[in-house]
Amino acid sequence: MIFMIVGALSILFLIWIVSQLQQQEASDGTLSPAQLRNRLREAINRRRADDVRQILETALPVWPLRAALIEASNELIALSNAARLAAEAGVPTDLVQRAEAEAHRALEGVVELAVRTRTVAAQGVHYADIRETAEQEVHDLRELARVAATARAALARLTLTEGRSDQETLRQAEQELRLLETTAKALSGDF
Repeated sequence: MIFMIVGALSILFLIWIVSQLQQQEASDGTLSPAQLRNRLREAINRRRADDVRQILETALPVWPLRAALIEASNELIALSNAARLAAEAGVPTDLVQRAEAEAHRALEGVVELAVRTRTVAAQGVHYADIRETAEQEVHDLRELARVAATARAALARLTLTEGRSDQETLRQAEQELRLLETTAKALSGDF
């Protein structure tokens, strides 16, 4: 019985230590919110998903929100890159421009959420205290990543046909871009 109590206390102590380390990791960062925003935007403008991942891993605590921000930014940068390639393959310009614009809008929402996450972590808040709200953000980011991947697949289908797709394929691509627009607006709070 005593071993179970000691074991349980040890586990609770380890959980507390990990929580403290995560908070320290977040508060040890030297980036101000403006610096984080600028570094992320620079990496995004260079279309460097690895740089965005590294910045997020350095600036944010090891929370599920960080992983979702990385996932969403990876998919959105991949969509932006795919749009550029699709344009070269003859996909209709209006679709390519919409894909680029929606990816950019969504990435801006990701940047702002990353900055807010960094600010919350710097306040010394425990993840458990924000879990419900953070889990909703994680859900929204994962949905955004899924929608971006679907839009990228639609661009790929159009690219394979050099933009000479039937009306159904064009309609599906338009639908995917509308869904991306709606999802990006929901993330950024624009309705």
